[in-house]
Amino acid sequence: MFKREKKAGFTTRKVTVREFLDTSNWTAWQKFTSRTTKPRDLHYYRFRSDKLFCDREYLQDEYSQLALDQRHTPINLMLIGEKKWWWFHDAWYVEDEGLDPAQVKALVIAAEENRKRRLDRAMTIAAIADRPKVDGIPVSDRQIPREVRLAVWQRDRGRCAVCGSSHRLEFDHIVPFSLNGSNTERNIQLLCETCNRSKGNNIGFGAPSAQSSSTSHIIRCSRCGQGIRLPRGRGKLRVTCPQCSDKFIATT
Repeated sequence: MFKREKKAGFTTRKVTVREFLDTSNWTAWQKFTSRTTKPRDLHYYRFRSDKLFCDREYLQDEYSQLALDQRHTPINLMLIGEKKWWWFHDAWYVEDEGLDPAQVKALVIAAEENRKRRLDRAMTIAAIADRPKVDGIPVSDRQIPREVRLAVWQRDRGRCAVCGSSHRLEFDHIVPFSLNGSNTERNIQLLCETCNRSKGNNIGFGAPSAQSSSTSHIIRCSRCGQGIRLPRGRGKLRVTCPQCSDKFIATT
């Protein structure tokens, strides 16, 4: 058994100068006050877990040192029977497995990492839920609904909106998903793999931009009809169709 103890902590007992001098002497007082010339009250700290109390009491300086040490190494504060109480990372733990400080440290760090991952996942889910919606569809949901895909396929007649190819078609966001583009029918178009890669993360509809038209053009494979974008002004090029692997010479 190894678990976090929520009902544990330190109790404080204050001893004033008068109370101490009534039961001791000035020499003993100087010993506990680090030989200061000005008397000061003493504070004793005692660890407790629910109704169980540790036999040892710690002075202020000893308690302060423990508080620093427990940030790096588990501190064993109390042993009753087979149960041990540990102080580590500002929390208290109880176990009865005879663990050493290194094992306690490993278990606590593993539990903290698991908790951090759960929180990160919960925060991600919450952030997605809070993002704006268009026509009731979260813009953060990259999965295009089935009814939208069917409507776009029928609208574009199963062909690329740029080159008219019917091979290797993909659903493309006209306003890119990374720019908060929605999954609605008006923001989705059919593009072949080649045209989709050429469009990249730019905003655009089916027709290529004027700049891309001046620097490249699309030819069709005579065997399968696949549209292939080629640069202009390169003379004759040997082309391999990405759809049917047919090889031919094209003039650019």
